[in-house]
Amino acid sequence: MSSKTSTRIGPAQEGQRMSLAEFEHAETEGERLFELSRGVVIMVDVPKPRHLKLFDAGGVPGELHEGP
Repeated sequence: MSSKTSTRIGPAQEGQRMSLAEFEHAETEGERLFELSRGVVIMVDVPKPRHLKLFDAGGVPGELHEGP
């Protein structure tokens, strides 16, 4: 029986260097999204659904709150 240690990625790994091979097979903690950018783990900042609705309203956020 062989045991394989899997790499886990969570907020604590943000900024750490990692190979593409490690990243491809890594498991993420929770529902967060991660990217590998030039060999460095980056946690992706995804807006909440409320923010998406602002864009779906048909414009850029600045247009929704125009001043006088």
